Amino acid sequence: MDRTSEEILEAVWKADERGRSSLSEIRENCAVEFAETDLELLTRRKLIDRTDDRITMTAIGKKEAEGVVRRHRSTNRDHPKCTPAPLGPSAR
Repeated sequence: MDRTSEEILEAVWKADERGRSSLSEIRENCAVEFAETDLELLTRRKLIDRTDDRITMTAIGKKEAEGVVRRHRSTNRDHPKCTPAPLGPSAR
């Protein structure tokens, strides 16, 4: 699966967790920009369902998204964002 599809599925997953599955909410919280054709692809692959402005995952989509979210969380845990070291007494 390509990165755009993975990011969309993750955004749909997270939106579903918050009870907000509108297209605008998903676009707002997706790590990448995506086009209508990206959503059409996911719909054809039976990973998402679209009804008006709502996007939800199918059972197949949930299973796929679960793997994506786990991989992303695992990657984030293995490579934490750099944070500045706390200032010690000698740095003050």
